[in-house]
Amino acid sequence: MAKLVAQKKSLTEIIAAKPTADLDATWGQGMIKPDLFVTLIVKTLPQRK
Repeated sequence: MAKLVAQKKSLTEIIAAKPTADLDATWGQGMIKPDLFVTLIVKTLPQRK
């Protein structure tokens, strides 16, 4: 996700890229769904200017 942020992708573009797809079957079925997890991570990464 950091690479996508560094490329100045929007949150919508990052979510659409499904960066957690390989983990979703195992880890994406709980209370925090993959899209929310990606959002939380992206919001906590420093924004490149």
